[in-house]
Amino acid sequence: MIDGVDALTASWHYAGLLGLWPVGMSLRRLCLMAEGKSRASRQQSLELSQLVWGLSQIDLLKFIVHGEITDHGIGEEVTMTAEQRQSVDDQVKTMRKDNPDALKPRFG
Repeated sequence: MIDGVDALTASWHYAGLLGLWPVGMSLRRLCLMAEGKSRASRQQSLELSQLVWGLSQIDLLKFIVHGEITDHGIGEEVTMTAEQRQSVDDQVKTMRKDNPDALKPRFG
């Protein structure tokens, strides 16, 4: 059992996250690959965030490794100043103007 889920279900879950067929792969291997993909995704999110907000005050390594932005790891909501919010809104407007399909949800 992993987090209250049996190994077979966990294997299919991790395989689904990775877009792989789990047959022939160990749960450990799938878990490690999913963890690596998650870290890579956080790295990409961080790099994109830095382009928009210039997030130089957070512990970059802690965010990449654990996905935490706060110092104490509770996972509080990230707050922005009015100036930062306006900058983000301006960037989103520009992106929507340049490519209207770029910010549309892909699923659902």
